[in-house]
Amino acid sequence: MALFARWSLHQLAVNNIFFLNGDLDEDVYMQQPSSFSSDSTFVCKIDKTIYDLKQTPFLKLYNTLIYMDF
Repeated sequence: MALFARWSLHQLAVNNIFFLNGDLDEDVYMQQPSSFSSDSTFVCKIDKTIYDLKQTPFLKLYNTLIYMDF
């Protein structure tokens, strides 16, 4: 469609590190791996986003795109 309309095209690649080191707006805890400790009552508080976390910082991506005039 862009070819026929003679529009200019731009490409954007979003690196995964952007999501893997994002800030969290809420407290997120996870259970420790079973191989880490024999006491299963311990939990870890997550300070930065990790892969496949539902609290991915899409707002940070949105604000960055707006800042770049997208």
